[in-house]
Amino acid sequence: MSFASQRLRAVALLIVACSASLGSQSRPRDRVGDAGVHAFTLDSVLARVAIFHPLSAAAADRVDAALGSRTTARALGNPTLSWQEENGALPGGSAPPGMTREISTFAMIPLAPIYQRSARARQADRLVDAANGELGATRQRVALDAARAFYRLAMAQTSLRTSSDSRDWLDSLVRYTQLRVREGAVAEVDLMRTQVERDRTAGDLALTQIEAARANAALTAYVAVDSIIATVADTGARLAPLPPLEQVMAAARRLRPDLVAARARSEAAQAARSLEQASIMREASGMVGSKSMGGVQSFIAGITIPIPFFDPNRGEIRRAAAVSRAVAQESAWMESQAIADVASAWETARILSEQIVRLQQGFLRRAEDARRITVAAYREGAVPLVQVLDASRALADVRDLYYRTLFAQQLSILELNAAIGATELATMPTIASIPTNSTSNAIPNPKRTPMRGTTQPNREEFR
Repeated sequence: MSFASQRLRAVALLIVACSASLGSQSRPRDRVGDAGVHAFTLDSVLARVAIFHPLSAAAADRVDAALGSRTTARALGNPTLSWQEENGALPGGSAPPGMTREISTFAMIPLAPIYQRSARARQADRLVDAANGELGATRQRVALDAARAFYRLAMAQTSLRTSSDSRDWLDSLVRYTQLRVREGAVAEVDLMRTQVERDRTAGDLALTQIEAARANAALTAYVAVDSIIATVADTGARLAPLPPLEQVMAAARRLRPDLVAARARSEAAQAARSLEQASIMREASGMVGSKSMGGVQSFIAGITIPIPFFDPNRGEIRRAAAVSRAVAQESAWMESQAIADVASAWETARILSEQIVRLQQGFLRRAEDARRITVAAYREGAVPLVQVLDASRALADVRDLYYRTLFAQQLSILELNAAIGATELATMPTIASIPTNSTSNAIPNPKRTPMRGTTQPNREEFR
């Protein structure tokens, strides 16, 4: 058989192999419209978490409890009304001779709630501020946990589709190699290598399916649905620079809810010390009323003040002062940790933003072109099979690296917003809570474009 005839027959076998591989693409896959499968964006996940998550509801209830305590702290003590009769007749008897009947009516007002009210109210106000800060911190913590679960599922589903496409491509390569072996064009060891690579990819696919199932279960705890498809948008190739680190740290000191709560607890502890100092005389009271004696009305008034001779409140004052100092030290340490977190989050966001811009400049396309060129060279007999397998594995690794970096970059922006104390966590890199005199420091929302990699990666058969 001539060389031209052999080439013509090889082309025919290749067409048959490609037709068979195209038929394998008809395997059923989950779609967004399938029953029980719900598509969620990060915005929709965060919206559900903000409304329905039990931890956020519990923190809101603690704010309500603090408001109730503040109402009690501002309330005054109830007066006591007394009626008293002296020198009266016993029941069934007569009045004692020579003694004038006396009737007294008076009200007693506790004075301690009055002079303690300012310290109690100040303490209660700061505890309400602390509860509100804890509510904000809880909402941010829950939102970040939900965002991490969302991106974990998005990465697992992306890896699942990448592994599935690699397996399908290797299936077509195995069929093509089988035809070439039958014709004696290649050695049987090449078929064994392709089968080993196909089986390895199938093993990776099984492990990826397990990770996708676990990630789906982790996210369903936040959105209360059975099956989820994570839909993510690409951030685009151009990102404005992050705000200066000094500006970010200043905003964090002012806005972070956990720091707001820590400062409020410190001020509440100082108010508690003032309250204990004002509680040296705990039972002071005033009395006002009238007295009737022999038909003559008279006015009576009095005040009762305990003498702090033994100073029984000295221990409580010392305790409150020590608690105030301890809370102030804890608040200072928390602020130091928060600033370190902000610096770390800012640096992480900066590095990942620069990296994703570099990767978006033809990173995936070059890997796809490399595999396509290697396949074309293999068909011409210019390269061995091992280079085709290496190019296929490299393409899968490149896709995995790209989307892993992309998701990490988007999550880093959320973590930076949380570290600053933004009221809402955005899916795009925007820090709206930082006031700035120039728009050059702001991070605009880049144009959102559908990210094909998370829903349906580019499928390419061995051709």
